[in-house]
Parts: sequence; C-alpha cells; structure tokens
Amino acid sequence: MKKVLVIGATGMMGSHLVPLLLEKGYAVDGVTLDDVTSDNPMLRYMKKDAYDNNVLLELLQNGYDGIIDFLHYGDPNFFKNRSQLFLKKTKHYIFLSSYRVYADCAGVLTENSPRLTEAYSDDKDLINNDTYGVSKCRCEDVLNQSGLRNYTIVRPVIVYAENCLLLVTWKGRVIPYRASQKGKLLLPTEAKEKHAAIIYAGDIARLFAELLFNEKSFGETYTLGSPETITWGEMAKLYEELCGITSEWIPGAEFGKMATGSTQEIPDGMKFMLYYDRFFNRDVNVEKVFKHTKIKAEQFISHKEGLKKCLAAYPENYQPSEWETAQNDFMSDYIKNHNL
Repeated sequence: MKKVLVIGATGMMGSHLVPLLLEKGYAVDGVTLDDVTSDNPMLRYMKKDAYDNNVLLELLQNGYDGIIDFLHYGDPNFFKNRSQLFLKKTKHYIFLSSYRVYADCAGVLTENSPRLTEAYSDDKDLINNDTYGVSKCRCEDVLNQSGLRNYTIVRPVIVYAENCLLLVTWKGRVIPYRASQKGKLLLPTEAKEKHAAIIYAGDIARLFAELLFNEKSFGETYTLGSPETITWGEMAKLYEELCGITSEWIPGAEFGKMATGSTQEIPDGMKFMLYYDRFFNRDVNVEKVFKHTKIKAEQFISHKEGLKKCLAAYPENYQPSEWETAQNDFMSDYIKNHNL
C-alpha cells in the first residue's frame, strides 16, 4: 500500500484530490490549517504549519511514497533547502508551480514557451520583485538543478472551486455576494477580449492523481488546464446568465487601484497580476499531460457546468469575510463616484 502526504489537503485542489487518491487505494495524510477530522481509516488529517521546518522534519519521519505539495514558496532559497528533504525522503514529489511563469506569447503556450525570467531579464522592476510568477520560475530552477529526477513540476492554470469563484482578479465568493447585493461587477477593459486560462478544481485534481507515481512524469513539467477556450468577457457573460450579475468594464489602471483600495498607484502584486498575466492571451496546449495520462479531454466539464456547480454551493444567508465586504464596498464607491 502506497502512503501519500498532501500538504494543503483542504484547499481548492487538495479537497478534490484527496478522495481520488483514496479511490486508488492509497493511505493519505493530509496537512491542513483547518480543523477537520476523518472517519476513513485510510485518511488522517493533521493540523500543522508545514512551513515550519521542524514540523516538516517530523512529518517526513512517516516514510511517504509520494508527496503532493500545494504550498507557495516566495523565497527560492528557503525552498532550496527543503526541496532536498522532499526529494531524498520520498519516491515521488509533485511541486505546484503555475502557468503564470509564462511570458506573453503570440501563439499557444507549451511547456517550452519562454518564462518571465528569460523573456524579461532586463525588466528589473519585475525580476527584482519576488512576485508570484517569478518566484515560481526560481523554484522550478531549484528542482531542475537538483541533480535528482524523482519530481514532477505542474503548472496549473487559474483554478476555480465551490468556495473560490474567479473572474479576472476577483476571487473567493466576491462575485456571488456582489450578485446578492444587486451590484455591478467592475472588470478591467484590457482583459475583456483576452483568452482566459481557467479550469474547475475537480478536473485538475484528476490530472494530479494520474501524474502521481507515473514514471513518465519523473523529471517532467506539465501545463495543467482545460481544452476549452474562453475569453474573460465570455466568462463574465456566463456569470450574468447563471447568477444575474452584470459587468462594467473600466480602464485597467483604474481597476487596479479600485480593487486594492489604493488612491495613488497599483500595488505591485496587482500590477504584475494584471500586466504580466491577465492582460495576456493565455491559450494553453495540454496535449503533453493527456499523452502521459489516461485522462481524455471529453472527461472535463464545461466552464458553464463548472460555474453552475460552484454557484449552487453558495450558502444561503452567506456571511462575507471582511475582505469580501471591502471588495464589494470598493466597487460600490467607484460606481457612485463615477456615475456608472
């Protein structure tokens, strides 16, 4: 019986992945910051901070055959030290990178497409900032230079799930909450006609499950995404159809300030997300992962069905978080001040 450690087991992808691993007959330990328990003897949840190296050393004493790591490492030097532990203590380690490592591309993105750190090496504002896509590039380099091959790098596109719906940069339950308040959704004009790289969490979890212990995947990198092409504008129309929310498209610079509550300039995190990702066309080629697994394109659900499923999980009398309330207020204030 194979034993698997899932770090981030109750997150968007992890919560869909764990049942699939159990179906395959694996014993699963799930690390989480949530208070969850299991009545399945093959599944054990552990509430621990996996960023703590002492916690990690303790976990690795359990002798896992496979490790799937959903943590984000903003500091590549921190990741370099612990990656050696992962690689030496397990037979197969799956590292969560992101499609956001890719630079702008006129055609379809493949695993060999230029990354941010190669294409924009002279852009010191980007390269000297440990923004999400750049830090993922550097962590990939750490693994590729490790001298070992018992790892797989996966680059998922944007993932949406029952508890985290997404549209351009809006996430969580901002969209259905905004719809319940009868408010318009503000979006950046520059993204409207751009192709969105997005996928339902249940679909991407199947790809993770099929790559684990797959010898073809050792030392390889995969882009994980949906074969369905859709623009952000078309996604906005789906939300309108499914939950009645209408969209207002505003200039990207205005959007970036509004969405972060900034009055002067867009904070770096939002700026890089917009101008080095959401404002790019993101058509991804997923043939490699289909070729190396048993998953077929026709097994994926459509974006419409995925969004419908997630919106149906929106709780009645939902109590928004402070962040979601703030996002709703930012939009309302902008609309009022600009007579939209």
